[in-house]
Amino acid sequence: MKKYRLGMIMAVFAFIAMLPLRATAAETKEVGVTCTPTNDSKTEYSMELYIPNAAKEEIATLSLKLDVNVDASAPGNGFNDPVVNFSKDVTSKAKVYETRYHSTLNIYIAGVEALFGTGDTLNIGTVSMSTVSGEPVALSGVTLSDDEDAIMVVRGWGDAEAVATENWVQNPDEPGGPDIPENPDTESKSEFTMPDSNVAVISKEDASVIEKSALAYVKANYGALLGELGEDYKVISRLDVSDWSEADVPQDVKDAFAARLNGMKVGKYYDISIYADIVRKNGEVVESGADIPITELESEIRMSLSIPDELRKDKRVYQMFHCRADLMAEGLASEVKDGVISFRSKSFSPYALAYTDKAGNAGGGASPDNGTTSRARSARTGDAANVTLYLILALVSGGAVVIARKKRTV
Repeated sequence: MKKYRLGMIMAVFAFIAMLPLRATAAETKEVGVTCTPTNDSKTEYSMELYIPNAAKEEIATLSLKLDVNVDASAPGNGFNDPVVNFSKDVTSKAKVYETRYHSTLNIYIAGVEALFGTGDTLNIGTVSMSTVSGEPVALSGVTLSDDEDAIMVVRGWGDAEAVATENWVQNPDEPGGPDIPENPDTESKSEFTMPDSNVAVISKEDASVIEKSALAYVKANYGALLGELGEDYKVISRLDVSDWSEADVPQDVKDAFAARLNGMKVGKYYDISIYADIVRKNGEVVESGADIPITELESEIRMSLSIPDELRKDKRVYQMFHCRADLMAEGLASEVKDGVISFRSKSFSPYALAYTDKAGNAGGGASPDNGTTSRARSARTGDAANVTLYLILALVSGGAVVIARKKRTV
């Protein structure tokens, strides 16, 4: 019963925490499993798994699906499930479990340290079968399953210098073939210019979100122009933050903010925008590709703005509001520390910094009396629940499964 519970835990972990690794055809000698008989009667097969760069990535957790087929001439019709004798290379570094569904053997290996040696090959062990009476059964072969998730791994980049060096192969049976990672050595087609730190602050990770979103938008909407430029272009994006005087704010935008302020007062209006330029390799901005507004990103980013000195006051509560393109304003969950307000958003243009001098909440956060703010917090609670699930799985399995290790990202 204990073994069964452990197996179920490891199976759940494998399905929700692993990333599929596409297996290429055997003749390419790329990702795959080599299974060879250990005796002339073919009652036992040795299994070796090869993954390029696995040692440098410090891969420690994986799963396999293998098809174990009984020889048609084998006597009898009652057979026990396949038995895997795992190698010391595996058992000394991981907890293991195997199950069978019809002719498919499922293997789960959850480790706490790198499994692979310098040759990127792992000796998994041997597999065999027997009749219900205990007699060895001849096998016609042990092969990697045709399922798309036949090999799954938790990728831990470790000290890998070029994790994309695997020679992924187009599958002729699938139109277009599998997604092939971009070559890291090719020149980047996008770039982001960080804003003045005195105006706004964002992290490098969020800058990358802006960079990728801008490139995707330009490719989707300026394809003809890029086709004319060929390889002679780069998309350079930037974040612009400027004060907006009350007299310049359109009345419909003011009305949208007023409908959501809930008693707060606007202290400062901002025009926060993202623009992209299509630039030739010589640095010349293409005339028809200048100042392209990027109104929405693929995901939220976190921005921090310094609160103007004239608006700072003890026990004052601040909140940032944003007016969407449909003229619906929304209150953003805001944090204030040391005179800096931080908030998250994915769309851009009119913003308003509002405040109230109500007593209480001296820490400087905005009260969550806004429907948009409440929904945002609920979404983040869901993310935390997923993390908790991973931790519970790791603890129940005896601490053998680690979600993150030093020098590893999943």
